[in-house]
Amino acid sequence: MREKYFVDWSDAAFPKILPIKFASEHAQPLTLTEAKREVVEHFQVDIRHAREQIRLARALRADEIVVG
Repeated sequence: MREKYFVDWSDAAFPKILPIKFASEHAQPLTLTEAKREVVEHFQVDIRHAREQIRLARALRADEIVVG
């Protein structure tokens, strides 16, 4: 039987993939491939969001800034 893992998101900036034996009872057992995919997909979403924020910041003009 293949070993199962879970992703520890207690520090979202540095998630850890750990053997399931270190998980709480609510953790979903994953294969190593599934756990890696979960981490990669999470950061891909972050990257897409960051790119959109960069695009918006670059497009910002002084007359569009509203204070208060």
